[in-house]
Amino acid sequence: KSLSMEEACRQMTQTADLICGITGSRPMFMRPPYGKSHEGMEEKVQMIEVLWDIDTMDWSLRDPARVVQETLAKVEDGSIILMHDEFQESVDGALQLIDALKKQNYQFVTVDELILE
Repeated sequence: KSLSMEEACRQMTQTADLICGITGSRPMFMRPPYGKSHEGMEEKVQMIEVLWDIDTMDWSLRDPARVVQETLAKVEDGSIILMHDEFQESVDGALQLIDALKKQNYQFVTVDELILE
């Protein structure tokens, strides 16, 4: 899928406004809809774009064990892993993946720790 820059910016701004209304803080980072970037988007929405290097395809696979297996084969230091919370299988896969990564001594950090330090 692809959205126009105007629609993508509208969606991100609307979401940022909702988050700010609930938490009192405006998000610093954004993942553009469908991961599709447009030139000048960061400046327009005043957020830093963050993309992933591993797409688990959890929404399509709907198989926690397979998501874990395929992700472990690709993960390396500094990886950003894309997962969704739409399906219970994805949530289960995420929890199993966290346990597996911890057993391999991976540390979990925030995006700002990863890209700003």
